[in-house]
Amino acid sequence: RTGISFLLGEVTEDELLDYARRGGVYNVVRNECEAYFWLSQLALAKGDVGVGIGWLRRCVSSGFTAIMEYRLAKAELERLAPEQLKREGPRDSGGSITA
Repeated sequence: RTGISFLLGEVTEDELLDYARRGGVYNVVRNECEAYFWLSQLALAKGDVGVGIGWLRRCVSSGFTAIMEYRLAKAELERLAPEQLKREGPRDSGGSITA
């Protein structure tokens, strides 16, 4: 819901990330993954491919595979910069979340 508000210009980037970082570990990782995806989509729509790829990478690096945004981010990253998938991010968990 907040992601859609962000895309509509009703929520700023800072507000989106602040919202994503509330709650327990599980919620934060899920919400950050979603937020990174929406940030990537806005950057890509603006033609800022480098920034978009950076956000996609952060989404995929979350390892939170249970949501659609993760799968979409991974597919988009495979299309735009497949070499980015080989790098591990700070939270790369191999697809599982442990609290």
